[in-house]
Amino acid sequence: MASISDVAKKAGVSKSTVSRVLNPGGSVSSKTRAIVEQAIAELNFHPNGFAQGLKSNKSGMIGVVMVDISSPYYAMLLGGIQSRLNRDQHSILTTSSFGKQEKEANAIQTFKSRQCDGLIVYLENQPDPATIKRLNYSQTPVVTLGLSAPTLSPNSVLVDNEYGGYLAAQHLIQYGHKNILMLAGLPRYPDAIKRKAGFIKAMQDAGIDETHYQIIHGEFSEEFGYQETQKLLRSNCDYTAICAGDDDIAAGVLLALRQARVKVPQDISVIGYDDNFHAKHTYPALTTVRQPIDSLGVTATDLLFEIMADPHHLGKDIILKPELVERDSVGPAVDCI
Repeated sequence: MASISDVAKKAGVSKSTVSRVLNPGGSVSSKTRAIVEQAIAELNFHPNGFAQGLKSNKSGMIGVVMVDISSPYYAMLLGGIQSRLNRDQHSILTTSSFGKQEKEANAIQTFKSRQCDGLIVYLENQPDPATIKRLNYSQTPVVTLGLSAPTLSPNSVLVDNEYGGYLAAQHLIQYGHKNILMLAGLPRYPDAIKRKAGFIKAMQDAGIDETHYQIIHGEFSEEFGYQETQKLLRSNCDYTAICAGDDDIAAGVLLALRQARVKVPQDISVIGYDDNFHAKHTYPALTTVRQPIDSLGVTATDLLFEIMADPHHLGKDIILKPELVERDSVGPAVDCI
């Protein structure tokens, strides 16, 4: 079995240079790195990661807690994080919390016990004081997504969801819509609350009375959008537009309307939120509010590396702006469906 000395001899470098190539973030020129990596491949050398971790007090692992990694949104977010980690040769451990406070806490505790060098955590809940005391978060650098949680970490990367909700409603208003159904996420989700607040503010700024619009809460899911749209079609309504809390909800809305042979946007307009990968492939292509999902993951990872490099790093809350993406699902308002 080849040793690190064998690799160094074959590559014509010192053992310390080989170690810098093997350790995440090690400083070495690209030319030297290529030579060492070739020697590693030719010798079929496999470093003892556990021993390396004990020696350097670094595991080379980053723990990432998402809400649901099977969701397109969180899968894209995880992709942004992983692309950044790959550049620094860090590995990733990830799990889903499904928005449950206890699962969030347990996931963080598990990653801490596995000696992850840092954590990126998408929170749907503020950690309770007992959990903070039990986990002693200060021992591990943490960056939060979803919401700012100062008791957990002074560092977060967020999207201005209130502004995004405002953009969605404003776009519909510009097309003459005032009778609007908003299918929002559950009130326990911070991003759903913010998007709803932005929607209401846009309506108020336009002088549209609350009797003209309705807000219904449910899961961020295609099923919720589908079921609520079916109810809408069975009722005597005068809504000319549906503002979906995310693109999954919007996909369910579009499916129900298509099955009922209701034309979008001729009969009713639909707008989504997130700009997930499937948004431009729906029929019609979905007008939506784009979250900078990849940038969110990359920015969070960059911030985590800043903290890991400087134990005295000052807290930082970074706010990213969403943007409107116009496609084919919004048109001028009509009197009714």
